[in-house]
Amino acid sequence: MALTNCDIDDVAQKIVNRYLKLSGYQNMNIDISELLAVLFNLKIVYHTLSNDGSILGLFSPVPMTITVNSKNESTLVELDGKTIVIDESLLKDSFIGRKNFTIAHEGAHYIFSLY
Repeated sequence: MALTNCDIDDVAQKIVNRYLKLSGYQNMNIDISELLAVLFNLKIVYHTLSNDGSILGLFSPVPMTITVNSKNESTLVELDGKTIVIDESLLKDSFIGRKNFTIAHEGAHYIFSLY
């Protein structure tokens, strides 16, 4: 099923409203990691996903194990349908906006897999 822009806006507004009711916040400063954890039981983990920074986030709605090659080492990463993997380079303070965008992007994959 394809969602229209209006459908996506409706889903987003419902999620934000649910989060604001649960959290008791009076403003629109939303912690996207907390929102995904509280409303959808998603967890976020950090790994180096690529040597060149070309992969910033991963999510799979179905369980799978992937191999990430980083710094000449192979690492197995478990994607269980409830885990978002974010590149650890985004933990730097200067990348907070990019980190939040990437977490929201990967979380949207989960949310829209429900529709």
